Amino acid sequence: MKTDLAINTDLTRKILTGFLKSEITRVGFTRAVIGLSGGIDSALSCALAVEALGPQNVLAVHMPYKSSSPDSL
Repeated sequence: MKTDLAINTDLTRKILTGFLKSEITRVGFTRAVIGLSGGIDSALSCALAVEALGPQNVLAVHMPYKSSSPDSL
C-alpha cells in the first residue's frame, strides 16, 4: 500500500504564521526573540516568525550548542 505523504506547503506556511501571529498578539506582544542554534528547526522557527511579525519585530540570538559546527554561523 502506497501512502501519499505530500504536504501542501503554502497552506502549512499560512497556518503556522497565522498561529504564531495570533498567539503572540493574543497575549499582548508584538515582537519575538528567537534562539538560533544553527539547526534547521530554529532556522525555520525564525523564518516563520519573521514572516508572521515582520523582520523589525524579531530578534534572533545565536545560541550554539558545544558540538555545533562553526559552519552553522
